[in-house]
Amino acid sequence: NSTASRRCCRCGAAIAWAGVLACVLPAALIGGLVITAFTNAHQYFIAVLDLIAMAFGTLAIEMAFRGYPFQRLMEAMGSGLGTLFMAIIYAIWRTHGAETTTASVLVSFFLGWVLALGVLRTRALWVSWGFHFAWVAVMGVLFGLPIAGSMSASPVLITNTVGPAWITAGGQ
Repeated sequence: NSTASRRCCRCGAAIAWAGVLACVLPAALIGGLVITAFTNAHQYFIAVLDLIAMAFGTLAIEMAFRGYPFQRLMEAMGSGLGTLFMAIIYAIWRTHGAETTTASVLVSFFLGWVLALGVLRTRALWVSWGFHFAWVAVMGVLFGLPIAGSMSASPVLITNTVGPAWITAGGQ
């Protein structure tokens, strides 16, 4: 059902929006964010292109991790072990090639686990894709924060963190 799919996608996006806001708000309230804004029309055009690329990129990741491979893994191992194993694989993949800390590995593991639970609960990729896309888009494009340890994805905002590492995640 198309209506149910859109509702699931919006639900995942709303949960991600709230999650990013819960992570960013404490740093913003103590003055731990330094924001640089670029406001010409070209920057906004690039932001739209970035959002389109993020939508396709996150959909591809969801299909690769929580699509067919996850379904086969659940058949072979059961839903509990399959979810755990897929979260471990996702955490290893997310931290490969980037500077990692224990915290970043744990965050990647829990993100993979939550996304897999969304698929397990709904038997569709819509919730996990909506969550994943919204998390990346809100964090990168809207708040101008680095995504997965990389540079900022926003052509409009660049946000640098200042202050104690326990509230700013180390000021990347």
